[in-house]
Amino acid sequence: LFPRFLPPHPHFLLHSAVLNMSELREETEPPEGHISSCSLEGASEVPRVLIQRPSVAELIKLEELEIAEVTSEQVDAIYEELVACQEADFPEVKVTKLIARRLAVANPGNPAAAVEQWRQSLLWRQERKDAIAAHDCTKETLIFRRGWDRLGHPVLIWNGRMHRAADRTPEEVTIAMAAATEEVAAALQAQGLEKCTIIVHLPAGTEWDWRMGREVISFLQQSFPERLYRALIYPCGFWTQVAWSMLSVVVHPRTVNKLRFVAKDQPEDFLEFISPEQLPECFGGTDDFQLPTAPEKR
Repeated sequence: LFPRFLPPHPHFLLHSAVLNMSELREETEPPEGHISSCSLEGASEVPRVLIQRPSVAELIKLEELEIAEVTSEQVDAIYEELVACQEADFPEVKVTKLIARRLAVANPGNPAAAVEQWRQSLLWRQERKDAIAAHDCTKETLIFRRGWDRLGHPVLIWNGRMHRAADRTPEEVTIAMAAATEEVAAALQAQGLEKCTIIVHLPAGTEWDWRMGREVISFLQQSFPERLYRALIYPCGFWTQVAWSMLSVVVHPRTVNKLRFVAKDQPEDFLEFISPEQLPECFGGTDDFQLPTAPEKR
């Protein structure tokens, strides 16, 4: 269903009318060097999933970066306004038409809304840049990257049992998520892709921190738009549905369509998106990686 190929270049997600070939070559060179399959220090490696460049139409469909409400002309208009905003307020930030397309999809072709979202995201990160830079992703046990899905997207794991509201504020958890998204962005650039898959692990004993959940979801929608391929939520039961009914009011409808709820007795549902060797054993795969666990309370 999802064949393995060689890495595609991300700007082939766009119609040829949006970017000329010189811009394609300039903006899609992958970084050199090894890309680890896990962001945690000392973790074992799993094989990197590389995908071959499909046709333009296939790649646009796979990454879901084309919707009926957005035209190439709207992407061009948003790009021009982003450039004007960048030159006036954020000269150190690079603007690309792929950024414009993601914002166009997130804000159904509305230039004013797209530029304002981008501006607010940059301001948020500027205000917290020192805290984000200081965060050590190699030791972060709540949210970390592990392996690749069948399409070559990096996989983030939200290890819910590691969160304790008494130990970390919603702001601190959001900083951890911001650092994780920057780490993921580097892996995405190396893969030539634009989206990631997230496993949201909420086993028995997970603490329900509503304030933290709302803040993290709000950050992702504001500062990481159109970067989610699928969110796999596990294990699901009655209380998961109760929690979702409360959090869903802050989730964009396009994001809702990317969620998959995996029942405790049906972990094989993961395999539609992640191959066994890339999936930890606790999710029904064959990867012997052990999720970090919190010490027992005394």
